[in-house]
Amino acid sequence: MHKESLAQCEYIPEGLSGVVTIGVSSSTDSDEPDTLLTSLSNHLKEHQLMDIDVRISGGLGFSSAERLVKVSKHGMPSIIYGGVTPDMMADIVRQHLSEGTPVSEMALCQIPVHGDSVDGVPHFKDIAFFGLQQPVISWRCGHIDPERIDDAFRTGSYGMLETVLALRSDDILSMIETAQVHGHGGSGTSILDRWTGVAEQDEEIFLICNALEVEPGSVKDQWLMESDPHRIIEGMIIAAQAVGARIGYIVLNPSYTLARRRLEIAIAQARRHRRLGQGIQGTAVDFDIIIRVGPPGYITGEETALISFLSGDAGPHVMPPSGIDRLNDRPALVVNVETFAHLAVLPIGTDEEGPPPTRLFTLEGTTNTGVVEVEVGTTIREVVCDMGGTPEEYIKAVVIGGHLGGVVPTDLLDTPLAEASYRWLNIWPGTGLISVLDQSVSMTEWLDRHLQFGAQESCGACTPCREGMEQAHRLLQGLRNGDGHGQDLILLDQLASYVSVSSMCGYGQAVPNGISTAIRYFGNELREQLTRSH
Repeated sequence: MHKESLAQCEYIPEGLSGVVTIGVSSSTDSDEPDTLLTSLSNHLKEHQLMDIDVRISGGLGFSSAERLVKVSKHGMPSIIYGGVTPDMMADIVRQHLSEGTPVSEMALCQIPVHGDSVDGVPHFKDIAFFGLQQPVISWRCGHIDPERIDDAFRTGSYGMLETVLALRSDDILSMIETAQVHGHGGSGTSILDRWTGVAEQDEEIFLICNALEVEPGSVKDQWLMESDPHRIIEGMIIAAQAVGARIGYIVLNPSYTLARRRLEIAIAQARRHRRLGQGIQGTAVDFDIIIRVGPPGYITGEETALISFLSGDAGPHVMPPSGIDRLNDRPALVVNVETFAHLAVLPIGTDEEGPPPTRLFTLEGTTNTGVVEVEVGTTIREVVCDMGGTPEEYIKAVVIGGHLGGVVPTDLLDTPLAEASYRWLNIWPGTGLISVLDQSVSMTEWLDRHLQFGAQESCGACTPCREGMEQAHRLLQGLRNGDGHGQDLILLDQLASYVSVSSMCGYGQAVPNGISTAIRYFGNELREQLTRSH
């Protein structure tokens, strides 16, 4: 995080001596934040500290260090305390807020913006989980109150909106091309061709934010929406102006109750301040956002299935040859949460150089778990070993992209997380989930679970995926039970290739990646295990 960004976040309102920020996200226990707030309030009253502002944030993304509490005072560095319990609040209030001495032994790190560093407390940037990140779209997450639009205004939200609203569609699209903005919901390819095609349609256009995030374990979009909802709204306004949309939908995972509440608050605030609705900021531009709660099921996160849901139908369908899907017989553009966030940080209408390309990942199975934002090209090793804090000798394999991705062995840990690598590895990183499998994991068992999931979650609309995934699972089970044949592993690999090239939608095209990469990199282990079963 840049120093100027830190200074913007570490704001202490005039007339107050300090600010206490409690991270509240879906990774915290449902009753813990209220308990912490009650404890903090009681101890502040006990010490007669009425000039302390208590705030809520969306969390810093460091799930394994929750509950995170940040204390900021004039003339002192901000201190972040990790794993805070209600009992710890007594020492934090008495020693830090009342006596002015940080509780060093309880501190996770410090942000020395308001004063000199505190001895014995690591700097924010020296904590690998934080310091190795490149926060472009996430630098406000955990530092601002997502339910206060004043915090969003103070840290730059909607600052370029007047310029954006005065630009033509092709001007904005040209700037997006120059900034090399890529999609973050699937393949990671350039968005320009599709967006230009939609913008050229002489019809009402619908803009859709895919916020379903159905991959088990992936929480990057959820965290971003909970922590900085105005970033998403601003990105949607820019996208709407680029393609000519006047109505936008955010389709949420049904379990994302906190994200929904904060988005609803942010949308209402944006309307009151004329950033949404009719005549945005006194211009002739109209754009508003409607929240819809999507249905359960993994397949609903697939783009065409999402369109079908909004149309009142069910299941995925074949994308039209034009590459432009239609909602209620009108052109529709589906965009991922993360892509919208990236639009909101572009220096549109200026000569400034845009930020470096980055991507959010959810870390699972690592020592340090949570959400990280890294520059494109950061290696797998830097993410799972350095930021994730996981020793290499502990790792057997790394799963990138969840059930739509694939498995990678340790001798490829130095592979950059970049588009060229994804094509070479034959994986889709779209879900942004990186999971570490430790040495105790059997690849046969992992592949069995992968195939079982693939078969169960298939919508059944097309034969290759419906029958192919079932057959693949039966083949593997037969081999595990000793009922198969020596060539069945080859047949399994061939079947995966057939399902991938023949399936109708992205789900059936991507799920076989787990089969092909497991056989490609762990074929010897699979053959040994299957031979033993005979």
